[in-house]
Amino acid sequence: MNGVSGWSSSVFPNGTGIYAGYPSQPWAGAGMAIQWAVLGLAAAIVVFYGVYGYFVESMVRIGFSVYQVLAVLGAIGVVMAIDIPMFKGARSTGTIRWGTIAPRSQYVLILLAVTFTWLMGLMGFARSGIRQHWHVYGVMRDTSVDAATPALGYAANVITLVTLAFFALVLFIFWLGGLGDRGQAEAHRHAPPAIAGGRDPEH
Repeated sequence: MNGVSGWSSSVFPNGTGIYAGYPSQPWAGAGMAIQWAVLGLAAAIVVFYGVYGYFVESMVRIGFSVYQVLAVLGAIGVVMAIDIPMFKGARSTGTIRWGTIAPRSQYVLILLAVTFTWLMGLMGFARSGIRQHWHVYGVMRDTSVDAATPALGYAANVITLVTLAFFALVLFIFWLGGLGDRGQAEAHRHAPPAIAGGRDPEH
């Protein structure tokens, strides 16, 4: 058999998986281990410089973002470079059925939505904080007496609260939509049976 024994004996639900097939290369296990190691290293670099940035000057902290971006881009490149040959010639496990998906994937989608919303808020503050006391850096200075830039920790707390409030409102909207669907289901269940000839049962 050409392949990894651990994969050949696995059973996957219909409609799950990106490639809908098993990797056909004998080094697939080692390749996946390297991918996880690279992802862990990139995450460690991002977290390290993110935390260390609290203890240095703002100009130094801005320079750290270059290392963080390079770590993430490098991880993406390495993972993709391993995935392409590893899944080349993968044998199919069946056709993908749209609408059937593992529950854990839904949790990941919610996590991604929270992460991106939170990140956009933080990066918006970072862009505004870099200007410091300038409306347009080097061109129009902010000379008002109330001009101030909050600390990064304070801004992160406020943005986190805003993100939680936003998703609480989104969940509330979905809850309202669920009430409407539930009401329609109840109405159909209690509807009077149809009478032959199309006459109203009340007449």
